[in-house]
Amino acid sequence: MTPAALHPDLGCDPSASVWKLQLHNGTGDMAIVEVLFPLLRGLLWSPPAGEDRLVYPHHAGEKCSRPADTYRSERYQRFSRAETVREASGRYAREITYCGLASMMWMDYFDDAGGLYLASADPEFLLTGLRVEVHVPAEAVPLRYDEPPATLGLGLRKFRPVAPGESWTTPPALVAFHDGDWHWGARQYRAWFDRAGMPDLERLGGSPRPQDLDREAAMLPFYELRRETGVLHRFDELPAIYDRISARYHARHFFIAGWNRSGFDSQYPEYHPDMDLGSPMDLKRVVDHVAARGGFTTFYINSRLFDRSSFFHPTLGREWAIQDADGSTHQEKYGPVEFDVCCPAHRGWQKHLLDFAEWMVRAYGARGIYYDQLGSATPWACYHPGHTHQARGHPDTVHNGLYNQGYVALIEEASRRLRAIRPDSFLMIENCGDLYSTRVWGSLVWNGTLYDEFFNLFKYTFPEVVLIQMIQTRSGAPIEEQEALFRRDLDSAWLLGSVFWLHAPRLEAPPGLTPRQVTRTLQQVDAILPLRQTIAPVLARTRFVDTEGLWLAAKVDEPHRFASHWVGKDEHLVLLVPRGAGRNGNGQPAVDSVEVQLQPHGSSAHTGDASGEHGTGRARSWRVHRYVARVGGALEHYELSLRATPHGRLCLDLWAPKGSGGPSVTPGDWEAWHMEGQRS
Repeated sequence: MTPAALHPDLGCDPSASVWKLQLHNGTGDMAIVEVLFPLLRGLLWSPPAGEDRLVYPHHAGEKCSRPADTYRSERYQRFSRAETVREASGRYAREITYCGLASMMWMDYFDDAGGLYLASADPEFLLTGLRVEVHVPAEAVPLRYDEPPATLGLGLRKFRPVAPGESWTTPPALVAFHDGDWHWGARQYRAWFDRAGMPDLERLGGSPRPQDLDREAAMLPFYELRRETGVLHRFDELPAIYDRISARYHARHFFIAGWNRSGFDSQYPEYHPDMDLGSPMDLKRVVDHVAARGGFTTFYINSRLFDRSSFFHPTLGREWAIQDADGSTHQEKYGPVEFDVCCPAHRGWQKHLLDFAEWMVRAYGARGIYYDQLGSATPWACYHPGHTHQARGHPDTVHNGLYNQGYVALIEEASRRLRAIRPDSFLMIENCGDLYSTRVWGSLVWNGTLYDEFFNLFKYTFPEVVLIQMIQTRSGAPIEEQEALFRRDLDSAWLLGSVFWLHAPRLEAPPGLTPRQVTRTLQQVDAILPLRQTIAPVLARTRFVDTEGLWLAAKVDEPHRFASHWVGKDEHLVLLVPRGAGRNGNGQPAVDSVEVQLQPHGSSAHTGDASGEHGTGRARSWRVHRYVARVGGALEHYELSLRATPHGRLCLDLWAPKGSGGPSVTPGDWEAWHMEGQRS
């Protein structure tokens, strides 16, 4: 362990310690393939310091309370790919791999008194496991922090072969204590990533985010072509469908899935138009129709799966599949179809995905390509002896940890190829990964299984990344909860400045909801879309800083569900989800006013400096624009002034007292306050 001050290249706080392990393989015939280091065990919550919490980079982020209880609950032990496992030692372990299932290489355990930050500063970005352990000394202890106490462990696992006779030093791991705010950890990780992981724009052929997409508030996915139940719509029906939903939702981005042979989640990777849906020219005519009306089209391609029933599986499927150390493959099932997982670090699979992306742009006129599962599903170590990911200096040794490098190479080569054909092309991926999301236009984050979702974690760490959030009912949730969850997801997408994923069939005919409920949910979408479109230019030039710099007049348990703060050089944007006077739908006090701090707070890289020229604090005058989206009503616009508070902040009054004659805000409304500063 050494002080971080001796490692200025890591960009971390001098208070952090840097951990490395020097390893020598002295065996004559055994390769080391995984190293778990560091592993910090025995972490114990101190009850007087408030409730303990853990932020964990599963997909776009989680924040759970009382993790030693939560992680060994039945809910987490049945949590699909990211479940907790009871190990033979008796410990409960939850470990997800980076990059994809884990979107970043850091986590933070904290309470009101302080926190512990653990991160990997791995310049090679090897396949990495982020491990959380729960240890309960006595078998019969209930799910409580009681005697004997449950303790946590946090660790990092690296997948890297160390051949016989070889020595290897693990990449730096950073361990630091802080004052209890997870934002500190996010800034530490981002400072390091800026040095080690940001893309070279020349290698991408330009910025991954075309400027005209900054004004896109929504996109229109359509999956209802062919599924396992049969043909639902044909290609020649899509022009009329696009015209209807484009006009209905005021969006121009058409996303087509299920167009390939045998339909959605079948016969991957045979990315040819399904003959029952129409001819290749029929599909081309759809793209031409959308373009003629000012829109553009993105096509779905799965980046990971090979159908085991495919005619080509015995040859290409076996050649491209990830193999475990015993020669077995990783199999996944979607609906009735079984797939093998393919290796992104193998050039044969990369070439297939690259060629089809280029073909869709050249032959059909696509503007966007969406690589499904690329940042969403489990990354695996690959031991296939015939794959093109040998260890450097050891051509006979398979490097099992190059999954991430494979996808980075795919993204960068696809970007170069597509931009050579049309400079306005772009890529999308499913879910998040810092290495991937910084190299594409958008990352689709979905609302599936109910868990401790906290998308603010990834958005705060990488505020420039465009998140696309699903605005639809959660089919897996109880019917009686779906309407409230829909509103919560809509509020989240609004506060995070996300692009709205408006899947018309799921919006207009969600299973289980009554016609009255459907009408209410559609009214909310209709109300917020114009406001989201109005503020799009401001979102594009400001930076999301979560709730930093905001003080809510009422104490609420989760302020990030009510407000978000965006900062530019000479402007602030505050997005709000007020619940009306009195108490809101969650029983919490209503948010009656919010104060905005104009002095820099935290890292200047995240908040900017809005205090004056070069931070000198010179006085400014401020002009405020207030926008309200009212359910069932039209967009309204107000202009008013800010009032200064004695402690040097500015205060926004969300609405005037009842009967005062001032503008009122009714339950269900959303607000945006845009503040422009002028030098005095």
